Amino acid sequence: MVGDMDAQVAAARIGAERMVELVERYGLETFDLACDALMDHAERLMRQAISKLPDGIYRAETAIDGYLDSDDPAKKELPIVVTITKKDDSLTVDLTGTAPQVPDRPINMPLEGTADIAIWLTIRSVLLDTEVHGHIPVNAGLIRPITIVAPKGCLANPTFPAPTIARFCPGNQLADTVMKALAQAVPGNVSAGIGNLKVICEPCGGSGLIAAKGLASKVGMSEADWRKVEPTFHKLLTLLARWEDEAKAVIAAHHNI
Repeated sequence: MVGDMDAQVAAARIGAERMVELVERYGLETFDLACDALMDHAERLMRQAISKLPDGIYRAETAIDGYLDSDDPAKKELPIVVTITKKDDSLTVDLTGTAPQVPDRPINMPLEGTADIAIWLTIRSVLLDTEVHGHIPVNAGLIRPITIVAPKGCLANPTFPAPTIARFCPGNQLADTVMKALAQAVPGNVSAGIGNLKVICEPCGGSGLIAAKGLASKVGMSEADWRKVEPTFHKLLTLLARWEDEAKAVIAAHHNI
């Protein structure tokens, strides 16, 4: 986890340096105009692709197996429901009907960063395949024509402190369900399906942040388990504080604060 975050910070630093180089070369006004133009271009591409679909409602449902050895039916065969409404040059992706969040198992997926990405990337890959359309600028313009509706408290929009460490599996299944819905409109553009992984969650896996807030009992973490992850958790807090200070210093220097 710390290694992943270090890599992201390093990549962000390189991006920031190159952005500053562009601003110094062309000026801030030209840079801002170019960014707006690039996002507007991506939006036009997506809207043009959407407009070619027949207006209508496309619904699909799948299920993620969950915890098949559990005696609780609310923890297995969890439905993921996608209803896509296409009108003119926009799409609404509604996840109403998706299973409620599982409060004590890490199979939930955050709306931001997992569910929304699964939806956006699947729509983009189906409607704007680079093999057909060439280079497509990936930016916020692509998602402007797409609205996501996800009921609070469902598997795809859980509320704290629902655990989410195994979010990759339901995220893949959500992407597969979006593709299944789109297949009704553009059957020639979709793949046969998306492969998935099996995740084995040990008692101490991915629960340190919740345990640190005094909620260990809610995810079944014992005191002994918490002691295993506590050093890593405190190291992570130290790194986050350091990165925040560095980011503030960079911003202040750039704006002469």
